[in-house]
Amino acid sequence: MTLTVHQHGRDIHIELPDRFVFSLHSDFRHAYEPYLAPHPGRKFVLDFAKTSYVDSAALGMLLVMREAVGGDGVPIHFINTKPPIRKMLEMAHLHEMFTIT
Repeated sequence: MTLTVHQHGRDIHIELPDRFVFSLHSDFRHAYEPYLAPHPGRKFVLDFAKTSYVDSAALGMLLVMREAVGGDGVPIHFINTKPPIRKMLEMAHLHEMFTIT
């Protein structure tokens, strides 16, 4: 259960593991913390391609990340979300704060 981080130009890509759960809180925070300094045009991309389970604590971790990186000023995109994960994110109204594809 590891997170993989890649930087592509100004974009920060974080690949999430199969189970995105509370026990990853520290690892997840350490994945985006090095990129907290303001950088024009920066966006974060969270890749859910491998993710089949997200617990409620992970939803909170996403909200904490959003505030830490700059709130509305820094876009965060969720990519490769499977239908059950996408449905859960939408039920939690996260599609109103993040771009989900």
